[in-house]
Amino acid sequence: MDDEYLERLAAMMPEAEFARYLDIREAISQRRAELRDLQEELIRFAQAYGVPGIDHPGSQNNEMIRQKLAASAVEINSVWASTPPDWVCPCCRRTKAECARTGSNGQMLGKFVAHHDHFEDRMDVALGDISKDIAIKAQSSREIQDFIRRGVALLTRFDRIVICEDCNNAEARAKAQVSAVEHFTFTPREISCFVRPESNRAHQIDLAALNGVYAKAQEHFVLRAESLAKLAKRAMEGKAWYEPIEFKDREEQVDRQARGALEVFGIGRVGYGAIRDIFFESRKIDPKHAPAWRTKARLSPRVPTEEELKFATQGNARFGALPVDWACPCCSRPKRDVVRWSKNSKQFRFTAKERSVPDETARYGTRKIILCDDCDHTFRECHKELRKLLGDQQMPDRPVSLEEIRAIIRPRPHGMHDINAVAAEELVERVLSMPTFE
Repeated sequence: MDDEYLERLAAMMPEAEFARYLDIREAISQRRAELRDLQEELIRFAQAYGVPGIDHPGSQNNEMIRQKLAASAVEINSVWASTPPDWVCPCCRRTKAECARTGSNGQMLGKFVAHHDHFEDRMDVALGDISKDIAIKAQSSREIQDFIRRGVALLTRFDRIVICEDCNNAEARAKAQVSAVEHFTFTPREISCFVRPESNRAHQIDLAALNGVYAKAQEHFVLRAESLAKLAKRAMEGKAWYEPIEFKDREEQVDRQARGALEVFGIGRVGYGAIRDIFFESRKIDPKHAPAWRTKARLSPRVPTEEELKFATQGNARFGALPVDWACPCCSRPKRDVVRWSKNSKQFRFTAKERSVPDETARYGTRKIILCDDCDHTFRECHKELRKLLGDQQMPDRPVSLEEIRAIIRPRPHGMHDINAVAAEELVERVLSMPTFE
């Protein structure tokens, strides 16, 4: 803070309040210095003993792999260390122990890399080709580049992904084998089709599979290149529909500048929307509306067709990760019946949430379960009403059990639960009468 800033603050506050403000800033400064020292101490602990989930050079997992390979030392990169010990390459499906190699100096090599679609780099090529023949009518080169950059993101075939170095090297060899065009990249799924992995060795390439994969992927590349060329041509002709916005006027930048002002003032490490949270009262729910979750009637659910079910579940990570015979542990509905119409997104969706529920047999009194969004919604609304009836005072995070929620719901396939209003009211009254809340 400079003198001018302090003078502005002094003019905004009574003298005693300004003195108190300066005392608080000094106390915060001292404690931040103490926190930095404590942070350094934690870093020392991490370096000496490791961190769960971080596969650092001296980890037990890497030592086991080193011993298995009879290697003299461990040589890994930061991407390897950043992945957990049980990580599996998304292309070749090998474990870390299978991906590790013995280096030329007898060391254990463990290296993972970020793989990306090099089509991202084609923008400049497309602009260079088009600019030879078309007069530029756009207002600025920035407008052209911003427009095309947005299109490139749409035309890339996959997001950046971590894969093992052997898969990345095999992808490069495969492109050379088929004389792939510049900026062409095989996707992770395509790589998995033509590599023939072995433990602790470089991949072999199945040439027949490679040729088949490339023939199909090349068709996609031509279509994408043509689409990019059309975008570039439209942009050069001044027909782009994207209007660049000044960086300072973007929503996220306005909020960032406001948070920066808070940090200069002394209120640091605040998140998005901090101005709203600090200076504006949140809209409070009227207590008379708090029971709405258990009293309002539900509309008849819209039943999805088989095609709508397929669209909602195919590729849904949570749906795929749950066992085929999974059923919600609260309402007992199978996965298919959990799919329901979303008024917000105007489509059928499958949503399941992780929640901690009371469990007297668990070490810390709770256990985590995966339950359907409708059961999770019932938990949330019940807790919200309890907080409201208690005047927004503090209460236990998990005052209601799985069995209690199960007793008040009437599950329906593809719809939100009906609620037994009488049973729900009794539940709320019973919880409020517990000694904890008296």
